[in-house]
Order: sequence, then structure tokens, then C-alpha cells
Amino acid sequence: MKSKGIPARWTRKSFHITAVFIFEGKHVKELEAAFSRHLEDREAPSLTLDKLDAFTTYGDIIVNITSSQPSESLTALIKELRAEAEKLGVDYRRDFRLHITIGKIDKAKADMTTIASVINSLEVPAFTLKVNTANYRHKGGKTIKTWHLR
Repeated sequence: MKSKGIPARWTRKSFHITAVFIFEGKHVKELEAAFSRHLEDREAPSLTLDKLDAFTTYGDIIVNITSSQPSESLTALIKELRAEAEKLGVDYRRDFRLHITIGKIDKAKADMTTIASVINSLEVPAFTLKVNTANYRHKGGKTIKTWHLR
């Protein structure tokens, strides 16, 4: 990206996958209990990351790594957690994509066409990881609860 004049701010820590992006601070205890029903004593799903991608949000373009075929076990877990939020009437982002942010670019400093061209020219070797820790946290980082999947 740098050689193409794209000023990315690369993520150096806190790599994570957001399963449910919740906008509000309501129903915290109910969500904790509901998420516990699905996460306690659960086998850790795997995820094979094999694709670079980018999308826009607010003032940034998010450069991320994602999976072209998420595992059924991870997809099922995310659906279960989102269904719990839905049952409680929680305001969450329904169109949220499965991804791991690796960098951000100010929308005013680059365009998606250029970024897409650079991303599409790169080959990403696939790698698989186990999603063995789940956190319920508020936007901004305060952790409500952590689960360790087996």
C-alpha cells in the first residue's frame, strides 16, 4: 500500500472478530446470560483466513482479512449470538461483516478503486486459527465477560 501512495494506519494489537456489533448499553446482564448459554463449554470453532478486503465505514476505509468460506461452526455460533440479541430487542448492526481489521485509511486520502486494485493484486496465503476466546465488551473496550472455548 505504501508503495502505491496509500497512507494506511496498520493495526498492531487487539486483533479480533466482532460477532455482534451492539450500538447500545441496554440489556447487559441479559446478554451476558444469553451469550453464556452458547459459549460455556463450547468447542472452539476454526476459521480459515484467505482473503484481503476493504470496506468503508464512517470516515475510514477498513482494510481487513477475511474468510471466503467461514466454518459452519463459527457461522452457527454467530447466528446464535445474534438471535439472542434479536430476542432481547437489542439494537445491533445486522449487516456487519466477518473480518479482522488489519488497517485503516482515511477516506479523504485514498479512493476505494485504487485500494481494491492494490488488494486484488496481492496473494494471501491461507491460514487457519481456532477462535478459543470470546469477550463481551462495550464499544470502547470495557470487558463485561470472557469465555474460554475448549
